[in-house]
Amino acid sequence: MTVRDDCLVESLRLLLSNTAYATGIRLYLPGFSRGMSEREQRAFCRELSSRVGLDLARDDRIEIHPQVSNGLSDILSTLPASVSEVMVVGAGFLVPPGWDTRLRSIAKDDALIGCISPLCMGVPPLDDGAGLSARGSSSTGAVDAAAMTAWLDNDRLVAALGATQHLQLPILFPQCCYLTAQGLSALRAADRDLDPVVCLERAGLVSLVALNLLTAKQRGLGESSALSAYIESASKFSRLLGWLRTRLDEGHAPAIDSAAVRSSQPVQLHIAHSWGGGLGHWVDDFIAGDSSRVNLVLKSIGSWGEFGQRLELYSSYSAMPPLRVWSLTTPITETALANLDYRAVLREILSEYQVQGVIVSSLIGHSLDVFRTGLPTLLVAHDHYPFCIALYSRFNDVCARCDGERLRACMKDNPGHQFFTSRAPEDWEALRAAFVGVLQDNPVTLVTPVRSVLERWRTQMPQLESLPAHVIPHGLGLSPSPSLAGEDTGRLRVVIPGKLSEAKGLRLLEQVLPRLARFADIYLIGCGVSGHVFSGIPGVHLVEHYARGEIQSELSALRPHVGLLCSLVPETFSYTLGELQHYGIPVVATRVGSFVDRIDHGETGFLCDLDAGSVVELMRALDGDREGLSRVRGRLEETPPRTLDGMVADYHRLLPVAPVARGQALFEAGPRQLAKEAIYINPQSTYKMAAYAFFKYSLIKVTSSPRLPSWLRSGLGKTLRLLKRLKGSCER
Repeated sequence: MTVRDDCLVESLRLLLSNTAYATGIRLYLPGFSRGMSEREQRAFCRELSSRVGLDLARDDRIEIHPQVSNGLSDILSTLPASVSEVMVVGAGFLVPPGWDTRLRSIAKDDALIGCISPLCMGVPPLDDGAGLSARGSSSTGAVDAAAMTAWLDNDRLVAALGATQHLQLPILFPQCCYLTAQGLSALRAADRDLDPVVCLERAGLVSLVALNLLTAKQRGLGESSALSAYIESASKFSRLLGWLRTRLDEGHAPAIDSAAVRSSQPVQLHIAHSWGGGLGHWVDDFIAGDSSRVNLVLKSIGSWGEFGQRLELYSSYSAMPPLRVWSLTTPITETALANLDYRAVLREILSEYQVQGVIVSSLIGHSLDVFRTGLPTLLVAHDHYPFCIALYSRFNDVCARCDGERLRACMKDNPGHQFFTSRAPEDWEALRAAFVGVLQDNPVTLVTPVRSVLERWRTQMPQLESLPAHVIPHGLGLSPSPSLAGEDTGRLRVVIPGKLSEAKGLRLLEQVLPRLARFADIYLIGCGVSGHVFSGIPGVHLVEHYARGEIQSELSALRPHVGLLCSLVPETFSYTLGELQHYGIPVVATRVGSFVDRIDHGETGFLCDLDAGSVVELMRALDGDREGLSRVRGRLEETPPRTLDGMVADYHRLLPVAPVARGQALFEAGPRQLAKEAIYINPQSTYKMAAYAFFKYSLIKVTSSPRLPSWLRSGLGKTLRLLKRLKGSCER
């Protein structure tokens, strides 16, 4: 290798910077000779180090050797006997971040795996000579600096689309492959002139092609005889990946986080349900604000009455697809006091991902075993479960206690008790006792977003008085913005954001809005179908849905004078309150829960009692006191926002972790068990979304199926595309 060979320097730079697992790297470099003088060797390494951005002479992982022939057997013959597994990358071939961990993770599935080859841009079986043009590759499959971004984009798509699959094919990519301990042993014992794939087969081992990794061949590199032979063999299997080529050309993939490749950072595990809502919002915000740690999310997935039928591990709350999936032999109905399947899954995650801390945001569908890991653990009170079976700590009025008698009355007569109806009171009493006991016996710290939540937990569970506890306000991932509140003139404009429900004060609003609409225009944004009960009231305007992240544009268009929040239950935070305050809009809220903690009446907002007369009276007074609204608006504009960085820093102080050495943590790029399912559906998807996804799958399946004649594939494909366009036209 000549130091000024840009093509090879670039591939070496990526290899060294994107390799996480390797404990030793042997570089066979043309241009480097043992016959050089010591001074010449130092000069060679010094100039090469400056080009690749690493000090090759001082990195004890790296050994530099003179070039050997390109044959795999020649390379393996130079390895010390102590080397038990090996990854090979040819000069001039590019590898993306985390390439080695992605390949190695697949090998853990089975002891009969001998070698694993990745996909390569422009090379079969992924590219049959025409694919990927829409994503920036050349017809020859070569990648130059201008196409580097396109290649990395394609790799991210491949990691998402192919994460759950690999193919058993009798091919071995000579320019990039992973030989397991079994595979390396078999090749060492075989005839050097024999095809490596044949050697592996005769040893009873299989060869796989990983669909979660895309390498690239740089422009201008010639094809060795080994590569030419590989292309000829792999071309026979190109049709198997027609579906993947189609999806890559569309440029569409599920969202994927970079957790699978940030393997040098410490890891913490979030425990959550799959219901979405404020909890999901908080977990995603936390991960977005945490740049120094890898955050994994273990969600319980189930249906009504069995909320923990399986467990799914994600790189963020809303990421798709899951990294791993496990089915529980005995589903968890609400929360298990103990579950052996759950314990085994937890041990597997903690061990393989080297988790250093646990953040529990929900126990719904989970087991109390999450507190028995021995790791420092934070319990974040997003609601009042599991002490409160109705989640919201309200039965006729806000609950101050819940002894055995009140518990039984709640289970019988509380309309809010609708989630967990299959258990007897004695079961809940046993869960409460076990919950308190496990918190007292393990390294757990309670975290609440406001002071009143902490006080309520301690009031209802006085045994937790000695449990370490802290108040950490939630942060908001919102960009700075000038006030979006309306000017002081004109008819009063009132905005009520969010879905309406009994807990959010739907019945109270039914009494308030007809009277309020006499002197104000009212905008229900994101109210859902429940808002239809107000559609006949003059002055009430409905926006049934808006996407997360669109509230700023909605408020900017409306310019409301005041927001109205009529929750009956003691909310633990309320993102809608935070968003309205962030955009400088004064809020009238009921005097309950976190509203009392976060609103200084008359200064940063207004509080009213839980009855229609109090709400209407206060709103009418504000309509006549525009200066009061202006004063509150000014205070909100002067209040510095609570940032995600600040929130995460507070959590990090409670959950310290140790630095991780490079290459210590291993991350799997795809689930082991998910591949057994024919189709994976996001449990939060609507039926309409799932049906449309199946329609798209049918289009890909029909157009790439080798079992159908080409004329029939073409005809069905055109029909399905036409239906797809018609659907899009109707929706517009």
